[in-house]
Amino acid sequence: MNDEMEILEPDWIITLKVWWSVVWRLFIYSIVAVVGFGILSGILLNVILGFSIEEIKDIGGFFGGMITFPISIIIVKFILNMEYKDFRIAIIKTGHRGRRSQDTGDKSQVTNGKD
Repeated sequence: MNDEMEILEPDWIITLKVWWSVVWRLFIYSIVAVVGFGILSGILLNVILGFSIEEIKDIGGFFGGMITFPISIIIVKFILNMEYKDFRIAIIKTGHRGRRSQDTGDKSQVTNGKD
């Protein structure tokens, strides 16, 4: 790995690459998880506990939506560690708490809140 780093402003190409990395993974993994969870929970709720198909649909819809939440967090964690062809995402500690400068057009400057 090259030790030199160049800070890039996130243009639309980089933004779309990162967005697509999240979206396709979330789509595929959510389908697999929801279908797998749906089959197992449907069998459990219907055969063992005697729930009706309508009740299973309601419960399954709720939990199917809920299961995508932890999946999305795992995907974002994966994306943050991923190395793309021409860049990677870096989290840079600034050493202080602050907000973006409101006074200048340069949004990369951070102030400490004392004007």
